[in-house]
Amino acid sequence: MRHSVSRRTRVAAILTLVTGACFGSANRNPPRNAEPLAPATITGRWEGTYRASTVARDGRFRMLVEPHGDSLAGWLDLVGIRVEPGRAVSSGASGDSVRVPLPTITIDGVRARFQSASYWDPGCGCALRLDITGFVVGDTIAGYFDTMGTALMASERGGRWRAVRVR
Repeated sequence: MRHSVSRRTRVAAILTLVTGACFGSANRNPPRNAEPLAPATITGRWEGTYRASTVARDGRFRMLVEPHGDSLAGWLDLVGIRVEPGRAVSSGASGDSVRVPLPTITIDGVRARFQSASYWDPGCGCALRLDITGFVVGDTIAGYFDTMGTALMASERGGRWRAVRVR
């Protein structure tokens, strides 16, 4: 029996392979073509997507990184987080996004690390903190993140993300 594979499925498979080749596997090593970082390399506005095994969801985000004296800081807007029925809602959720402060952003060689302040996540109805690591290739930054919160199981911490510079 011959199975036909749609063009859309083939294109999605190719994009997955190419993205994996550029940004490495889930083993958390930097990709071979990751660029050495400087503050200007990651400063700006970014838009992207994430896949979070922690709270079993995919989503979009916007991120701003800007200089603050001798350091970098910014924010992350998690877009379109649905409030699960029966979950508590906090004043941190407004409109279609949750703003997450990124008070600590550090650069180490090819690795950028973004540490968030604690925030209320309406999807899980719990307080979380993010430890995000990214690597830059061209105008794309991608990597992995870990989520910390008392309501989370140790084996369910984190996911993958990818963003492109928009400004």
